[in-house]
Amino acid sequence: MKLITYNFKIKNSNIFISYAITVLFFILSNLLNSNFLFTSIIISISLFVILFFCFDFNNFITPNNIFIVIFFFIGNFIRYLYLLKFPNSYQSFSRTPFLFSPENSILISIVILFISIIYACVKNVSFHNKKFRNKSNTNFLISNKFNYFFFIIIYLFLMFIYFFYRFKNIRLVTQIDYGIFDYIFNLLEQFLYFIALFLFLHYLKYNKIISLVLYLLFFLGITYLSILSSWRGSILYYGVSFLLVFLKYKKISLYLITFFVFGFFFYFYIYSPILSIYRANLAYGYEFYPLNIASLISYYSRTDLLKTFSERLNYFDMISYSLMVSENLKEMYLNNALYIHEKIPIIFLPRFIWPEKPIINSGLYVTHILMGYSTDIYTNISLSSFGEIFINYSFIGIIFLSFVYPLIINLINRVYNSKNLINVAFSVFAFNLLLLSIEGDISPKIVNGFLIIIVFFIFRFLFQSFILS
Repeated sequence: MKLITYNFKIKNSNIFISYAITVLFFILSNLLNSNFLFTSIIISISLFVILFFCFDFNNFITPNNIFIVIFFFIGNFIRYLYLLKFPNSYQSFSRTPFLFSPENSILISIVILFISIIYACVKNVSFHNKKFRNKSNTNFLISNKFNYFFFIIIYLFLMFIYFFYRFKNIRLVTQIDYGIFDYIFNLLEQFLYFIALFLFLHYLKYNKIISLVLYLLFFLGITYLSILSSWRGSILYYGVSFLLVFLKYKKISLYLITFFVFGFFFYFYIYSPILSIYRANLAYGYEFYPLNIASLISYYSRTDLLKTFSERLNYFDMISYSLMVSENLKEMYLNNALYIHEKIPIIFLPRFIWPEKPIINSGLYVTHILMGYSTDIYTNISLSSFGEIFINYSFIGIIFLSFVYPLIINLINRVYNSKNLINVAFSVFAFNLLLLSIEGDISPKIVNGFLIIIVFFIFRFLFQSFILS
């Protein structure tokens, strides 16, 4: 029996769709700027590789497709088109951006093609494990009857403790001096989030309204907390998790499409501007911009929202910056920020044991060493996971990460397609962290991955031992 097989399936419809989109992309890129012909050819080949070999045209909403849309389509391909039209937006996060020119763009296009080919090769590898397949299809919820009362009491008790501490100890996005209790409650947050996903799945499968109410209690609370903490990306990824969970048992409908279109405009036209104003006030230390309708109107008048959206997921710029930054700056950065493999063991040691523990937030050093921003305003700029790993380990790091992402996504897809609600919740839970990892700060994300596994087994043990009737 084969343990490993390749799944390169050629479908005429996929060839036609992939080819048509690639040709349109290439024509549009040359209409926008014909000086980048060679770069556009390489980027177009990357697009075809991802579309034809990786994208699932039969099931649009899957973890794999969402990852492809966010990282490849929006973060690289569409971002490239935007830069052809607006080259001055290139590497806008840097005080000294490199010039967006045909010469400078060739290397990043080759790297994107390289990542796309490796991703496609690994994505189409299947590992056969009969034992895992049998276990993943075992449904622990044989019926919709489990110890609701005990489950609700524990869940509400933990949620009360969590929100009581969090709202009494608001941690802003600009703060990095986390204590031992902050880390403990971060773990509790992961545990509650996992339970909330499970409850939402339980509602969708068995139509238990109480499960929906319990899910919303956590979701609304964490949303309000993220606003107070000025976390911009949290709601975006919670929305992705909601979509994956919802479509596990429901079909795409006009209502759902309307809901997400409204959510998209709310995020970029209301939520994001409010947080930008709030962050500006934090940076100045007082209410520099009053939070009212007039401030929002002023924000719209001086802000290009299309530019803001494009720069929110500008992985093309981040990776290219990492490729071009000088060796002296890289050495200075690594001497202060440490290599990724050096930071991982440090993270596990709490600060009360090691008070002089160095700061392991790579965004801090990117902001102040590579970008040269003043230390009195902390903006935490990250260079994406691929940019960060290139600075640490050069092209070997990019090769490694190009292998790791599709391997993890293949596993997440398999678990997501199982019948076990706990496993499905875990797959969405893990995928949310995977999306967050794209933005950078790899070391904490790796540690959080271990925490997710711990949370999964704790919940599974407690559920089987005490919750099931």
